Amino acid sequence: MSADKDKLDQKSGGCTISVIMPAYNASSLLPEVLKPLIQLKEAGKVSEVIVVDDQSQDETAKLASEMGADVLVTPQNGGPGAARNFAAEKAVGDVLWFVDSDVIAFAVGADRLSDAFSDPGLGAVFGSYDDSPGSDGWFSKYKNLLHHYHHQQGRRDATTFWAGCGAVRASVFHAVGGFDIHTYEVPSIEDIELGYRISDAGHRIEIDPGLLCKHLKHWTIINAVHTDIFRRALPWA
Repeated sequence: MSADKDKLDQKSGGCTISVIMPAYNASSLLPEVLKPLIQLKEAGKVSEVIVVDDQSQDETAKLASEMGADVLVTPQNGGPGAARNFAAEKAVGDVLWFVDSDVIAFAVGADRLSDAFSDPGLGAVFGSYDDSPGSDGWFSKYKNLLHHYHHQQGRRDATTFWAGCGAVRASVFHAVGGFDIHTYEVPSIEDIELGYRISDAGHRIEIDPGLLCKHLKHWTIINAVHTDIFRRALPWA
């Protein structure tokens, strides 16, 4: 084990954390969402911040690199699940912390993950959006607060997973095969289904109400119907 990894282990409570952020045409959001993660890297709380550019048409990769992230570019556009899998194969951390490119992860998350994964029986943990959405408008507030309520008030033990701000032990992630990008060719319930496989393999999953992030997405009734019906509901049919 290298001296650098020893130092990271000490600062992060004994485990190393790789942040993985899939991104597509996300350059307008990166200044907000990447800054706190790069600060965690500079503080030694996480070992790396990987931004996976999924064949963006803007300057996502260039900006992420300039901000201090380790940038990977997918060989072809395959969606966030494929991008996460691509980065997971190259990540060095014991824990894979998935953060979406439209959320601002709270800095306390690194310490909370280090504490959580000190339990060898824990396979995965995920958090929730905070109660102060980043987008104005009543419908955006409603959608984000509904998500916040369900994750805050639900049982602490879970059988599913949420990849917006959630982490998986790397060994568990690889053992169960990562995100299923063949059944779910477009972003839908691949994170939920991953949780089922983690749970079925005998690993515990927890919801941590203190693992918070701020969601910047602007919700409309139209994109909500598209997401909730065509991307979330129909795959169950």
